[in-house]
Amino acid sequence: MKPLEDVVQYVARLQKLFSELNDELEKLANVRLPDLLLMSRILSTLPQEYFEFKSVWESVPVSDRSVNLLVERLRLIEMRLPEKTNSSSVVFAVKADVKKERNKKRGRKCFNCHQNEHFAKSCPMRQNGNKEQENSVWTLVDLPAGKRVVDTRWVFCVKTKVDGTVAKYKARLVAKGYVQRPGIDYSETFSPVARFDTVRTILSVGAVEKLKFQQFDVKTAFLYGTLEEEVYVRQPEGFEDGTDRVCRLNRSLYGLKQSPRCWNKRLVEFMKKKGMKQSTADPCLFIRQGRKSKLMVVVYVDDGILAGSDTCEMELFLAEMEKEFRITKGPLDSFLGIGIKVLQDGSIFVGQEMYTHWRENETASEANTQLHSWRNSGASGVPKGDWSLATVT
Repeated sequence: MKPLEDVVQYVARLQKLFSELNDELEKLANVRLPDLLLMSRILSTLPQEYFEFKSVWESVPVSDRSVNLLVERLRLIEMRLPEKTNSSSVVFAVKADVKKERNKKRGRKCFNCHQNEHFAKSCPMRQNGNKEQENSVWTLVDLPAGKRVVDTRWVFCVKTKVDGTVAKYKARLVAKGYVQRPGIDYSETFSPVARFDTVRTILSVGAVEKLKFQQFDVKTAFLYGTLEEEVYVRQPEGFEDGTDRVCRLNRSLYGLKQSPRCWNKRLVEFMKKKGMKQSTADPCLFIRQGRKSKLMVVVYVDDGILAGSDTCEMELFLAEMEKEFRITKGPLDSFLGIGIKVLQDGSIFVGQEMYTHWRENETASEANTQLHSWRNSGASGVPKGDWSLATVT
């Protein structure tokens, strides 16, 4: 048995070695040793079915590793698996992630252009890239020493109408914001969205006061937000200039933690400049009350409903928005997946026909359950379709 003094000295040497090793790791990889130990512990306790995920994790640069990123990767894989999983299904999901990463490095094709050359002029990917350049979202610079680069990727999706038909194909450049560090790459991130109570109230007031309705959608809304922090991203796939330069963001980009807040601040600034008063009950409701007219705007991120008593004033407001942002506008027929019908007598009907059909297919039951259908009623001017009979009057 060693004397107590020897044990104390031994522990002190270990603590000093631990501290030196921690400082060295912070200099090399900007990763704290406790985080490395925790990530190692998580990987060592994973079930045997996740053995291939460990090799995938090893491909992640040490400087980009974090506990949050590890948990997010595991959560995404778990979400893709059925409720009752076996070893083969887990391995299949991991292999799918590996294949996806390999295809991305090879230069995958946009599914909208599967019959054409990659990045054709009609490809939404190229169109979206042009929008970023038009808005002066970034400036190509050499990466300063000590700065971290955020990777980007293209995300493709199909936007549908309320009846389920294809409205347009979208390609969006998204930053991998999960590698951003709080306090360095971003600070505040909160951004409000309109409450559904507010949307229903606008429709109710409009039905009572016989207001006119319009809707608008701001294209690439996040690209209008002014970025306060210093953030660098890699050059987008398909738009590289052949150098090692990176993009210093001048404006917010989809995927960044602070982008929703940047866009909301820009929108509020525009609304106040046009004489709109922000509601204290809902920060996404803006009202302008005149002697003979009323104008109300409710916004959910980049989708908005415009209600007013004067059609000319509404058109003038939308024209002012078009000078500031790229928007699409039209009569109100849907909002956030909810179908809306405004009749000539001022009555308003809302419904979710597409969602109803989707739920019907998802929970297809062979039981012959008797349900009352209003699909073919059409009585008293009620629109045909799965519309709610709770008329807003």
